[in-house]
Amino acid sequence: MLSSVAEELITQAIKENTPSVWERNRDNVERIEQAATPDALLDLAPRAAGMVRKAWLRRAQEFGPEIVPLMADRLRHTHEIDGQDAQTRASETLIAALYRQGDTGSRALLDCFDELDDYGKSVASVALGLLGTQESADTLWAFYQCSKERPEKRYFIGPLWGLVDLGDSRAADALAEILWAACYFYEIFAMAHRAGDARAILPLVYAVLQGTAEMKEHAAHALYSVAHRIGRAALRDALQALGSQTNLPQESRESLADRILSNDPRWAEEYFAPFYEGISPEAVVPEEISARLALYEFVKENPGVIQPAARPGRNDPCWCGSGKKYKHCHWLQDRRANP
Repeated sequence: MLSSVAEELITQAIKENTPSVWERNRDNVERIEQAATPDALLDLAPRAAGMVRKAWLRRAQEFGPEIVPLMADRLRHTHEIDGQDAQTRASETLIAALYRQGDTGSRALLDCFDELDDYGKSVASVALGLLGTQESADTLWAFYQCSKERPEKRYFIGPLWGLVDLGDSRAADALAEILWAACYFYEIFAMAHRAGDARAILPLVYAVLQGTAEMKEHAAHALYSVAHRIGRAALRDALQALGSQTNLPQESRESLADRILSNDPRWAEEYFAPFYEGISPEAVVPEEISARLALYEFVKENPGVIQPAARPGRNDPCWCGSGKKYKHCHWLQDRRANP
């Protein structure tokens, strides 16, 4: 069965390769090739998508650094373009072009950041992180704090990616909060792999034990990375809380720690490489696959270990250790899982 991401890519490819779209794209590419000035090229940014965008970005590079301030000015005013799709295409194209300009482009992105709409800010956040623009960290954190209040829009993912790529310690704070809230999205485990800390251990264990097959695999690899990064002592401390929240005995917790640390962290690096290096996860050699399933086998040996031994009262501290009252934390989630 195709993943939703693969289906989306195939659907988009079909849409972009119908005869009428092909003719329109060819016409736009010809216009881009004939653009004699930076302004003439910038006028075509709202038309740039797919193969057209590739041509547009190549031409922008040919104009050199002189086009950077002009692109930044256009980016500030994308909200004035007619049509949401055209606005989106223009924002993505201009941000991609500024990204290709390196340090000069990153300064321009940071200068106009506050004037962008939320979608533009989210895309710009990714670019700033990839460019290693450390001075943007506070700006990205502030935008993350605002955008996380509307999780359904997913704008918070952009600044979170930026903070992860910058190596900012606040990314670990955000990831712990998201994982404990079970607010899963496609990139969350790749982020935890790179930036999660000890606070991510338990929610990652729960995701391995409770999640769908695909989620289990993502969460397990993130768990291997975080465990090796924090070391055995911190891992044991994190798993100690598992004993107070479940019926899992000390011996089983020690066994779980051993199994987690027995997995080579390089497997996780290869597994999540597409998010960072573009290497396919299929590059992992087959004989390592069985070892990756060790944690899943642990579930079979210890069924039902993830439920708290006894639920707290509604006004008692939550069993997860968040410090919140149970009614404001996992109460509703536990009721849905076990009415």
